[in-house]
Amino acid sequence: MVDAEDKIKEEEEKAQQQVDEAGDKAKADAEAKGLTPEEVQEQVEKARKEEKDKLYPQLKELKDNMKAIQEVLAAERADKERIQKDAEKKAEDERKSKLSDQEKTLEAINKLEEQLNNERKERERLQRDLQKREEQNKLDTYRNRLIEQNKDKIIPELVTGKTVEELDNSLEVAKARFTELAERFKNERSETTRKNMPGPTNPDLEALDELELSKDLTQLDQDKYLSDPAYREKIQNQLADEYGRLAGRR
Repeated sequence: MVDAEDKIKEEEEKAQQQVDEAGDKAKADAEAKGLTPEEVQEQVEKARKEEKDKLYPQLKELKDNMKAIQEVLAAERADKERIQKDAEKKAEDERKSKLSDQEKTLEAINKLEEQLNNERKERERLQRDLQKREEQNKLDTYRNRLIEQNKDKIIPELVTGKTVEELDNSLEVAKARFTELAERFKNERSETTRKNMPGPTNPDLEALDELELSKDLTQLDQDKYLSDPAYREKIQNQLADEYGRLAGRR
């Protein structure tokens, strides 16, 4: 079939080449006669059409023949496959008919053992999956408990891990990161706030302890804070306003 398809493609390319050559010849003849560009183009199109009308029916006939051959071969393949399956079934039936009762029983036992073995493997797989889910649920519960117990002192997104030990270690990182960001908030805004805030020139910095920094930091996307100047300025302005309110109240 591949050879036939290649033949079709080859004939199409030859036909197109002949059409192009007919057009080129007509153009040369028309230009030699001194015809206008419009008349030259008309002669070219006419020559190309005549060549197509002559060649393309031959191509169509070739394609139709190829399609018919493909249908015949497909039917032959289907017949061969059916005959092969029928022969295999007949051979299997004959083999079974020649087995003794003992052999038949043994064969049935072997099939049953194979089925039981497959079922055992499936049960083991399901058991492993169940155990993994239980372990993951326990891990999730432990992580949630850690976050709840330390919610005012950590960045929850940093509490991650695949084991209890990894969660414990990440908890320390989350605490350290929280403290670092809290200090950064205080340090970045304290000088600016003192310069721009009306009222006492040396406000009590302990007023910052009354801010709900823990709430803000718990909800903070630290990557966005560090990479987005507009977001960072928004958070810092909120803290500065609260700082000024508390310091003025003192």
